Amino acid sequence: MRLQAIAFLIHASMRGKRLRSAAVVGGLAVGMLALGLAAVAGLGTARSLRRHLESLFPEQRVVLRSKTIEAFTLQAETMSITPETVEAVRALPGVVRVCPEATARFPLSGRGNLFGKTYSTDITITGIEAWLLGDEAPPDFAYRPESGKPIPAVLSYYFLDLYNIALAESNNLPKFSPSAIIGKHIDLILGESTLQPADETRRTQVVPSVIAGLTRNPDLLGLLVPLDAVEAFNTWYGITDKRYRQLHVELASSEAVEAVKPALDKLGLEMQDRMAPWRKALTVVRLVAAAFVGLGVLVFALALAYLASTITWMLSERRRELALFRALGASPRQVLTLLATEVGVISLLGIGLGIGAAAAGLCAANRVYLGWRGDRVFLPESLFAVPWWWMALLGLSCWALAMVLSLSQVLASTRTPISNALTKNG
Repeated sequence: MRLQAIAFLIHASMRGKRLRSAAVVGGLAVGMLALGLAAVAGLGTARSLRRHLESLFPEQRVVLRSKTIEAFTLQAETMSITPETVEAVRALPGVVRVCPEATARFPLSGRGNLFGKTYSTDITITGIEAWLLGDEAPPDFAYRPESGKPIPAVLSYYFLDLYNIALAESNNLPKFSPSAIIGKHIDLILGESTLQPADETRRTQVVPSVIAGLTRNPDLLGLLVPLDAVEAFNTWYGITDKRYRQLHVELASSEAVEAVKPALDKLGLEMQDRMAPWRKALTVVRLVAAAFVGLGVLVFALALAYLASTITWMLSERRRELALFRALGASPRQVLTLLATEVGVISLLGIGLGIGAAAAGLCAANRVYLGWRGDRVFLPESLFAVPWWWMALLGLSCWALAMVLSLSQVLASTRTPISNALTKNG
């Protein structure tokens, strides 16, 4: 049977049955729309949150701090992290590199110009190594006092969010975008703060710095400068012993994390489980995602049931017509091709409309989310971390399932003897 003949026969068989075909297309579209929205909104949101948290808290990177004891409202460290502690951690098996985090241990404030006005505030600076910033590290994050250039500094995105959301609102100040912050110059006033103003007995020094970048790392707050700079400032102020607040440790693998833990007790250190508060949240999100997907599967199953009942009715109604085709010389395979093409076109229209509507709805939702997110870097960069080809694959899989269900019914009808089909009342 030629393709042109199949098209003619399909057109003839569809004549007068457009309403029924439209109902099947609509039912499949609704089922596919529900399944597409549920799958991407559920699984996509869970995947987006998981990837965002993994980027913030990599399994191969841990934070080590001194053990602390609490007495009433006070907290005290049981030991200090010194260069010897750093070297001992570097020698542990599985440790790739260690970045000690140092802070300025003297009064400090910052001064900068904002729209023609000079503002000053108490600040804290933290010294780190450039590798800890990853891709967010400025091109030249190093301390070179002999160059005469301002010290490069990196500001936490969370500090910028705090300023825009709270300080700018309460003090009627302008809000800043990340691009407006990068390149701003800040004078670091060493030895002076609002709590401890400068006097004749305290050394002071003004050190120029420039904000060279921003970081999303939640473990790095405040103003970040090269580690050598903070150690040099502490030495200038007369603090010669090196002490560190915490250690950022990169391990060769996630399995090495468990291997390192037994050695930490001897060093007086404890590992911070940064993902602990988020694991329960991820479990809840996964359960909600599974419920969404289950609801979508149920709606699509109802659409398939409606498709199956419609095909059963159609085959019963056209039994004599199909028998006449076979009596006129059409083979069972040709009749099967005719029916499969008709069902395939209807199923493809319904599922295509449903998956297309789902994709459009999800794109609109993601666009609204991105506009609302703005500079809220603590949120995932996208709402649905699912490749769009997954939706195409989901649609093709559902269409294949609909075709398998339909062809099983059609195949059974083509095996009915012609004499039986012609003698039955139609």
